[in-house]
Amino acid sequence: MGRVSGVQVLRSKAGGFEKPVWNASELTPSSNDHTAFPLRDNGVYVISGGLGGIGALIAEDMLSRTKNAKVYLWGRSRLSASHSDTLNRISNGGERARYMQVDVTDAKSVQTSLKSIYSEDGYISGILHCAGTIKDNFLINKTASEFSDVTAPKVQGTYNLDAASADYDLDFIALFSSVASKFGNAGQVDYAAGNGF
Repeated sequence: MGRVSGVQVLRSKAGGFEKPVWNASELTPSSNDHTAFPLRDNGVYVISGGLGGIGALIAEDMLSRTKNAKVYLWGRSRLSASHSDTLNRISNGGERARYMQVDVTDAKSVQTSLKSIYSEDGYISGILHCAGTIKDNFLINKTASEFSDVTAPKVQGTYNLDAASADYDLDFIALFSSVASKFGNAGQVDYAAGNGF
């Protein structure tokens, strides 16, 4: 075998190694696929990691395409000044976007927060799980704590959201991943594993 530069993703099988191959048709929606993402004009949505890059973009898009829908943006941290500006931009000066400090790795916090939303609005239409974190470090140097901190939002967060929402009549739960789960990324073995989950 020739010299290989960069990282290769390989699977060992009897008789050799296999390398994944991506087919463009798998990555492009079919021209017959006209399924729209199910958003309700008066829907109530929860977005974990809601003020992160992808969460904020999705919240803004959801509110621009619906009438009177509401999004609850969850995050682990207190609302900072820059996040407050993002929240104001998303809600366009209205009350359609609200921030809640919720750690998705804490089952009780997830359960209590969903109950609070349900009590206020009477229903929850959908959950988008965008929360995640990175602590880049090569595996040989990575601590168990770093590994756990990175995988927990994706793994434990998914379990907690699923369990806490089991009694609600949701339209959907959408779990967000990363291409790192398929291709890997230097220093992100934990991030790839969490997203692969």
